[in-house]
Amino acid sequence: MDGPGGDLIAQQAREAAATVPRPGSALERILRGPSGLGTASLHPGRREEPSAAAAPETPADGTPVPGLYHHPVPQPDPARVAEISRRIKTWAVHEVQAYPPEWEDQFDGFSVGRYMVACHPDAPTVDHLMIATRLMVAENAVDDCYCEDHGGSPIGLGSRLLLAHTALDPLHTTDEYAPAWVESLQSDAPRRAYRSAMEYFLQQSSASQADRYRHDMARLHLGYLAEAAWAQTDQVPEVWEYLAMRQFNNFRPCPTITDTVGGYELPADLHAMADNRLVPQAVVDLTPATLPYWKLRATSSLVTGIEEAFINSYEDGSFQYLLIAADRV
Repeated sequence: MDGPGGDLIAQQAREAAATVPRPGSALERILRGPSGLGTASLHPGRREEPSAAAAPETPADGTPVPGLYHHPVPQPDPARVAEISRRIKTWAVHEVQAYPPEWEDQFDGFSVGRYMVACHPDAPTVDHLMIATRLMVAENAVDDCYCEDHGGSPIGLGSRLLLAHTALDPLHTTDEYAPAWVESLQSDAPRRAYRSAMEYFLQQSSASQADRYRHDMARLHLGYLAEAAWAQTDQVPEVWEYLAMRQFNNFRPCPTITDTVGGYELPADLHAMADNRLVPQAVVDLTPATLPYWKLRATSSLVTGIEEAFINSYEDGSFQYLLIAADRV
C-alpha cells in the first residue's frame, strides 16, 4: 500500500486477518453433514471422489462433547456376568414365566447380565445384583407387553398399568375382595414379574427405599400414559410437552435403587439433593463441636426445655450435626 502510513495499515490488516476466527473442527463436521456407515443416502447430491491414500493416523480416544460428563466405567466382571445371566434366565423362565419360548433369542440378546454388572460395580454380592436385574427385566416386560410391539396397545393401557402397579404397591382392601386381587397378580407375565421382583427387593430394602422406588415407578407409568394418549389421538406433542413426558418416563427408577443394590441406605435428605443437581463432595461431622453449645445453653438464661433431648440424641448417636459440601452439576 502506497502513501504515508501504508506499511502500518498493511501490518494492521494482516494482524486483523490473523485474528479472524476460522471454523473449528466441530463446526466443519456439522457443515459436512453426517458420515460413516449407512449415511450415504443422506447425501443424494454428493459424488464420491477418489482420494489419494492417506497415511494412517493414530486412533483418537474420541471427541468429547462440551458439557457432557461421564466417569470411567470398569469392565464388568465376567464371572459375575455369567452367574447373573444364568440366574436371571432361570428366574424369568421358571419363577415368573416372563416370556414364551419363541422370545428366547431376544431375551438372550438383551445381555441383561452384562448390563447390570456394569451398572452396579459396587454391589457387594451377586444376590444384591439380582435385586436390580429382576426389576429391570420386570420393567421391560411391562413396557414390551403393555406398551410396545409384543402385544402392547394404547387402548386400555391405564387400567393395565394401574393393576400392575399394585404388584409394587399392594392393594389394601377387605377380605371379600383381596383374593381376587391376589389372583390377578398371576394373570400375565408383567404382573408376575413385578410381584416377584418386588418381593425380592423388599427383602433387602428399607421401607423408605421401597417407597422411593414405588414413587418413581408411578412417575414412569404416568409417562407411558402420556405417550399412549398421543398415539390414540394421533397427536404430535410440542417439544416442551415431550420433555415434560420424558421428565417422568425416564430411567430414574434404575439409579433410585443404587444404594439398596450397594448394600447401604442413602438418607432421604441426601438423596433429595440430586433433584437440585447437587452432588455431595464432603461430609463433616460437627457433632462433637455442637455438644458444648447445647450443654452451655442448658445452663443459661436461653434454656427452652429442648436442650436435654438434643444433648441425649447427640451423645447416643441417634442425632448428628453434619456439614455437607456439594457441587452443582
